Formats: sequence, structure tokens, C-alpha cells
Amino acid sequence: MGKNTFKTPPPIKSIKVKVEEWDSEEDFNISELSGLECQEVITAANKVTGGQDRDHGVELYAELLSRCLSSADGDKPSKEWLMSVPFNTLKRLGDQAMKFNNMGPEAEAGAEKN
Repeated sequence: MGKNTFKTPPPIKSIKVKVEEWDSEEDFNISELSGLECQEVITAANKVTGGQDRDHGVELYAELLSRCLSSADGDKPSKEWLMSVPFNTLKRLGDQAMKFNNMGPEAEAGAEKN
């Protein structure tokens, strides 16, 4: 018998983000990350900057989005490109991705209650 182990692809959510700076509306897909990947993202971002400042946010969002974001064409943005995106747009995308992956302050607070 051959190896017929099919993994179900992770759920994907499609979002439309208005990017004022580019005067356009972009379609992006956010895919679900595993819990381990979510943890890796936070760890990677924390290593770079030790504070909860804006740069830390940029690093965190860029790391997260480089893993779970793809364009409508299926292209994955690089972390470098994401870090050059206007902050408000990056934050909007990052917030969506975090919500979709149950990350962030809300998720951490939820985890502590259980």
C-alpha cells in the first residue's frame, strides 16, 4: 500500500484590506498557523526587541504575516517587504492575522483563565 496520508489544509480566511497609502484595496489570504508556529513568531519577535514598543509590534506583525499571509495569487510576502509596509496597514493585517490565529493579548488572557 502506498502512503495515502492526506493532511487537510489549514483553514484560510480571505480578507480585503484598504491600503490608503497605495490608494487601493488588496486581497489577502490568512492561513491558520499551528500553536507551535504562533509561539515561534512571538519568540522570534521578542528576541529582536525586548520591549512592547512600536518597533516590536512591527517585528511581530512582519514575522507573523510572513508565515500566514498570501496574496490572492498565492504569493507569500517577505518579512522585509512587510516591514516596509505603512505601519497602520501592517497593524490592520497583523490584528486580523492574530485574531484569526487566536493570538495576542485576548488569547493570552483567555489562556490564563482556564
